[in-house]
Amino acid sequence: MNRYDISLLQSYTGYPAISILCSTHRSVPEKLQDHIALKNLIKETKERLLVEFPQRQVQEYFDKLDTIAHEIDFTKTLDTIAIFVSDTISRVFIIPGTVIPGVFIDHTFYTKPLIRLLQRSLRYFVLSLSDKPSRLFVGFGNELVEIIEPETNDLGVVQDGFPFEDLGPNHGEPDLAVGTGDLDSAYLDNHKKTYFRKVDALLSKFTSKDSLPIVLVGEKHNLQMFSEVSNNNQRIFTTIHKDYAHQSAHEIALLVWPAVDAHFLAIQTKKIEEFKKAIGSLKHAFGATAVWRAAHDGRVHELIIEKDYRLPGIVNPENQDNLIIYDHTKEIGITDDLTDTIIEEVIERGGAVTFVAHDALKEYEHIAALLRY
Repeated sequence: MNRYDISLLQSYTGYPAISILCSTHRSVPEKLQDHIALKNLIKETKERLLVEFPQRQVQEYFDKLDTIAHEIDFTKTLDTIAIFVSDTISRVFIIPGTVIPGVFIDHTFYTKPLIRLLQRSLRYFVLSLSDKPSRLFVGFGNELVEIIEPETNDLGVVQDGFPFEDLGPNHGEPDLAVGTGDLDSAYLDNHKKTYFRKVDALLSKFTSKDSLPIVLVGEKHNLQMFSEVSNNNQRIFTTIHKDYAHQSAHEIALLVWPAVDAHFLAIQTKKIEEFKKAIGSLKHAFGATAVWRAAHDGRVHELIIEKDYRLPGIVNPENQDNLIIYDHTKEIGITDDLTDTIIEEVIERGGAVTFVAHDALKEYEHIAALLRY
């Protein structure tokens, strides 16, 4: 799942919009019960729909849910299965990261816990370039999830998507160079560039919604040719010269993680240095209350926060500029994590967020910000 998917789901309005979040496990014996947990959630969904609608009116939704459940490979699940079904949408996502399971039926899809997962993850794209086929992955820390797009869109129209294969010139019937009987190398290069332009266009569909850094993997010649036609070169932060067209997501993750880890560590170090330099000016804030006020005013250019920092509390209902912070979360109305509120406010007002290591901002109360003014 990525921001492109979230954007699509958030754009839908209609009733019923069904969201199912199912917790899954990575090891046995717990993993063996995951299909039962999902079956029970789908059963609950059907029972709730039948309270409001006659079965003939919601049979389409039942069929979509049954198809999704049948097609899930529980040997490849991670921590959460997220299912979204409406009259025009039928989507399932396998997600690293835990959420509270449940069934949610409303006029919009329930995406808030998934947005929080996205916000707190080190995320990036990995594009594996090959003609047999090119594949796109989204990284969550040191794990990769392959993006597999449906062959048709939600209206039933055939569409290109990842994984995307080069079917060859004229779909397997290549033209021959005049008078030689051989394939012309210039012609083949032009064909491959056309293919890579299509790959880049498919990639841009995701990067336009979710501007993440990209790792490019493939044979050197293919990577060079792709760079000549790509509109995403500025997002590519490292390349690996090896064809991994048929390796698993886990194998590719092991290959790319050292470079990805170094990349994000360098960014984190740079952001902390930028913040320290800003201390002499008025364009900085630290501590939850000061950062929240700046965020609420739309002044936060970049939020810098320790990845495991949690803050129980509420926004003061009588004065939205202030936070009421508690030592525990057992009192009524206390959010589990007030830092999520701060993060969401920053993002909604066009700011960026960088997560850093535990205690990296200890002397600044674990949360800081670079301000616009």
